[in-house]
Amino acid sequence: MPPTRIVLAAAAVLAAVLLPVAPAAAEPPGKPACPETSPQLAGKHFQPGEEVGDVTCANLRGAVLDGVDLTQADFTGADLQGASLRGADLTQADLTGADLRGAHLDDADLTQADLSGSDARGASFRGADLGQADLVGADLREADFITASVIQADFTDADLRGAQTWWTLSIQAGVSGTKVDLFDPRTPQAGWLYMLAGLAVLVRTVVRRKGGGSTTGTVMSAVGFLFIGGFTWVFGWMLFAMQFVTVLVPLLVGAALVAAAGVVRQLRPSRDPEPFLVVPPLTR
Repeated sequence: MPPTRIVLAAAAVLAAVLLPVAPAAAEPPGKPACPETSPQLAGKHFQPGEEVGDVTCANLRGAVLDGVDLTQADFTGADLQGASLRGADLTQADLTGADLRGAHLDDADLTQADLSGSDARGASFRGADLGQADLVGADLREADFITASVIQADFTDADLRGAQTWWTLSIQAGVSGTKVDLFDPRTPQAGWLYMLAGLAVLVRTVVRRKGGGSTTGTVMSAVGFLFIGGFTWVFGWMLFAMQFVTVLVPLLVGAALVAAAGVVRQLRPSRDPEPFLVVPPLTR
């Protein structure tokens, strides 16, 4: 098969692998309409076991709800800026459109909680369990997810720029349309390893000064790199979704560097290797 057809076929397969068709996600709800009068609970200190009552659109700025059972509580549109919910049970709680800026939810249980459209800039979710949580369209800039569990959580169209995601367990998390910085030490992207691998191949070729090669070999090396990178991304995304949001650009750069290494080999004249041991001719 000609190299051109090989490249086109490989590109089609790679596109199918790297750009899977996903069902359209529902639009995240906006800020809910709140009544003119809402519960004013700013700074209130709730004790574990205490009834919280109706907290829809409530003013809970700076409130302390550490260890409180808030299962299926409705915090829709609530103002929880700077509030402390450490160790609280927020299983299936509704935090749609809530203001969680600077809130502390360390070690909280947010399993199947709805945080879609919420503003959680600078919030801390260290050690929290967000398994199957809905964070569609949430603003999570500068948030802290270190050691948090977000297994099967949905981050579709969420903004994670500047968020800390080291040691975040993100098996099968949904990250379609998730915004992250291309390179930020707080939000590590394993995809950049592809670029480093391609650079290593190029440097090795330059240092070894080995000549020879063909255009077909160069093309096949780049295509092979794309295939291997594509499959490692699929498995990596399954286990560490938060670390594989940005993949395509580094992968293409890595493949380009591998192709450049092949071109360097082609431009150098091939040389027969010198024999390791020269045996003098036999004389009679």
